Formats: sequence, C-alpha cells, structure tokens
Amino acid sequence: MRKLTNVLWMTLAISMLVAQICCVFFDTDEDGIGDEIDNCPSVANVDQEDRDNNRVGDACDYASPDGSIQEIVDSAARGSTVALGPYIYEECVFLWQPLNLTGMPGKTTLQDSGDCAPTLYIGEESISADKFVIYGIDIRNRMPESDRVHAMCIEGANVKVEASRFEATNNGAVEIGHAVDATFVNTAFMNSTYGVDSIGYSHFVCMHCTFSKNRQAAMRFFINGENTTWRNSIVAENNVAYTKKTGGPPVISGRNIVWNTMGLPEELDGNPNVINKDPLLTDGLHFQQNSPAKHAAEGSSFKYDLFGQKRDHFPDIGAVEYRAITMHQ
Repeated sequence: MRKLTNVLWMTLAISMLVAQICCVFFDTDEDGIGDEIDNCPSVANVDQEDRDNNRVGDACDYASPDGSIQEIVDSAARGSTVALGPYIYEECVFLWQPLNLTGMPGKTTLQDSGDCAPTLYIGEESISADKFVIYGIDIRNRMPESDRVHAMCIEGANVKVEASRFEATNNGAVEIGHAVDATFVNTAFMNSTYGVDSIGYSHFVCMHCTFSKNRQAAMRFFINGENTTWRNSIVAENNVAYTKKTGGPPVISGRNIVWNTMGLPEELDGNPNVINKDPLLTDGLHFQQNSPAKHAAEGSSFKYDLFGQKRDHFPDIGAVEYRAITMHQ
C-alpha cells in the first residue's frame, strides 16, 4: 500500500512539474518570452515595450477602429510598432517614416473610406536603409478607376510585407514605383486588374505568394521585369502571367505554378522551376488535396502561411498551406 502511495505521489509530482515546464516555455509568437509572462503573446515583441503602462505590450495595444490610424502613425517613433486589431478599418493611411504596421492574419482589414486612394501609401522623402514592415493586414481599395487607385503604393522605400492580402476593384492591387526594394512573403494579390504594377527601376521579391483572379495580368512590368523574383509562388487564374514593355521576364526560383487563361509565357516554357499545371484552387487561394502545389515547395524556410497556420515539414507552394478541412477566411 505504501509503495502504491509513493508511486501515486511521484506520478503527481512529475505531472505537476511537466505542466509547469509546458506553461513557462509555451511561446506562441516565438520571441523567447513565455506566454505566461509575455505582455503580448500573439505578436513577437522582445523589448516588451509598454509606453502607457497598461500591462499590454505596445505591439498588442490595438488601434481603435473608430479612431485615426493616421494620427497614431504620425506620432509614432521611427521604427516603432503600430498594432491593428481584428477589425475593419476604413481609412487611407500614409506612412512617411519606417515603422511596423501589424495586424492579425486573416482578421485585420484596412480599406478605403469610399473617397480616397491609395488605401496605403509608403514612401520616404529621403530614402534610407530602414524597413517599413507590414504584417497580417488585408488591404483593399473599392474606388472606381482613376489615377493611382491601388490598395497599396510604394515609392522610394525598403518594404517587407508578410501574411497579407491585396485587392483593388479597378486597378493594380499594388503599385511599385521607383527606387523600391520590396519583399513579399505569404502574400496574395487577388481580384484586381493587375496583381502588381511595377512602373520603375525597383527590386521586387515574392516568396510563397499567390496571384489569382486578376483580370488582365498577375504583374505588369513597364521596365526591368528581370528585377522581379518569384519563388515557391502560384500564378494562376489570371488572364496572363505578366505583361512587359521592356526588359526580360521575372527570375524564377524554387518551384512555381504558372497556369493562366492565355497559357504559359514563351519565355518560361521549359523552365525547370515552373510547373505548368492547374493548381486546383477552390477560391483563388486554397486548393484541393490533389493539387500539384501540395508538398512541392523547394528551399523554403518559412514556418507559417498567410493565415498564421504552421507550414508542413514539406511545405506547399503558394501563400496558403493545405488543410484537410479548409476554413475559408
């Protein structure tokens, strides 16, 4: 009986120890700070900054959907974080200095108020090496076609965009101007005239992106298409993959699916990094179980997809990782 009691006590002690260890070291945002003591467990914030001392980290101190994002970003310190919550914000925002504009993947939307464009403009008066970071925000513009009606315009800036979606009713979803160095990861460009308008001498890299259902082309290059790189991306259900006036085609690396109404561009025919097969998209973003995109990415190191879902050990091509039960966002 005593031996049984000792065993029971030992089992209980071990269980409690394991529970404590699990709790202390569970780190959702992977910033090295356990969720139990992290003042913002959903967004990485190693500095744990809390300027208003309300015990909620600045990275999770969400802007109110009824307030002015522009006022917040205008008063924010260079390189700081402005966090948006799980809301629909109706406002056009201009970012004039590098900072982190973060949301919640698949839950935060920034769209025009009905009388402004672009929805988000990024640019600096004097270009620096500092990056603007956009994370976890769906950005849309619903204005009728006119000059520069885009979801986002970038001019003279270094930008990284991750886990976001872009749509514009009657123009390019994203316009990339002159002197831009832009990297897009786990990002979708959908339901627009052009997914991306590249109009200047700029550098554009897209990794695990999805370009779909764009009425004219996934991308339109005015100059220097060869300064664009597609890696492990899906370019499908557009009229054409790209149009260009001068320069070469985009650089293709990793494994990419290119499948559009007008067929495969001649310049990409025979490219070993291109899969010319239907990706079997269900809604322009998710795909069926037997899609050639499944487990087909090459040289990928990204742990999460557009919706913040963990990628498989053998990740899929495109912005979204396949799930047996697909939850449409």
